[in-house]
Amino acid sequence: MSGVPYPVVDVATWRVAGIETDGQTEHMWLERPDDQRLWLFKQVVVKEGRRQGEDWVEKIASVIAAAINVPRAQVELAHRHGADGCIVRDIKPHQWQMFSGADLLTGLLGPSFDPRAGDAAGHSLVTIGRVLRECGPPPGAAPAITSALDCFAGYLVLDALIANRDRHPRNWAVLQAPAGGQARDELCPSFDHASGLGFGMTDRERSRWLKEGGIEAWVRRGTAKTFEHGPKPWPSLIDLAVQALGQSSQSAREYWREQVTGLTADVVRSAVNNAPTLSEVTRRFTAEVVTVNRRRLMEATW
Repeated sequence: MSGVPYPVVDVATWRVAGIETDGQTEHMWLERPDDQRLWLFKQVVVKEGRRQGEDWVEKIASVIAAAINVPRAQVELAHRHGADGCIVRDIKPHQWQMFSGADLLTGLLGPSFDPRAGDAAGHSLVTIGRVLRECGPPPGAAPAITSALDCFAGYLVLDALIANRDRHPRNWAVLQAPAGGQARDELCPSFDHASGLGFGMTDRERSRWLKEGGIEAWVRRGTAKTFEHGPKPWPSLIDLAVQALGQSSQSAREYWREQVTGLTADVVRSAVNNAPTLSEVTRRFTAEVVTVNRRRLMEATW
């Protein structure tokens, strides 16, 4: 099952409005002529002469997120002056402010909290639950999602599906409503999924893991390294998602199970196959990663 390939937007004429430096790589904020919100252009990284796959991973992840109804940033493939990448629409409404998990946890735990600590001390579901206690879910969340933590559990389900180990404290956030208004602070829609789906692998590596039983072995390497942990073995992404679901409402657990159940093999293949220029090996590997992780989630006890 496949459809029309994802379009690639030429952003060469979009005006640069600023530079985003909060990350390992600088990105450009661009003004889209027909939109009041800015778009972040994230150029693909070329490492040791090899193009990585952050652009198509970000796009496929957003489509998988949409398929399971996870609130997410809008993503499009893009091209600018000979450089491939993707564009991500700013998720902040007018006059709202965004505070990262690192900001919030520092406010809760004090300056001793280090968002880059190797053991991720302080970045746990318990502390995340504390800073999200007074926040609502993002707009458009299903009625079954009654709290920000209910929604955050869905983000971890998405991470488990796409093998995203990069949900560190700066890769989730809260949107603060304008002062004096009636709006409630909200969990920010999910964003920055470019480190999933084996984005930096070569086709030779993918081919090796595609051998019988290999994908199962590869996905089991997906540990929750950016959440508080002790010595190895670290908990898996599946374990973390299930733990978060266990702390969520019953309606949220039932809802997220319904969403994962509805993520059929045809939906996954379409999400992958509509990404242009991918090799057949990359398509097979990517689809199987999501399919195997879906089965592992379904087999887990929620």
